[in-house]
Amino acid sequence: NGKARTGYHLASRNLVETFVDANGELFEVHQDEIEQRIAAENSIMPSGLVDHLTDQELSDLMAYLTDG
Repeated sequence: NGKARTGYHLASRNLVETFVDANGELFEVHQDEIEQRIAAENSIMPSGLVDHLTDQELSDLMAYLTDG
């Protein structure tokens, strides 16, 4: 339908792709509806987010992101 969406790919199942956007909202798109995929040059994390975090919050965020 010409609509563009931006998100992080989470999963593929039964021809349906699941993504999460920068607001943490999940959305699904049927593979047949995807006309083009373009890799983002930047993270979906909002710009300047870490500028407002305390040292402890930043440390916690890094620990969360690297825990796997």
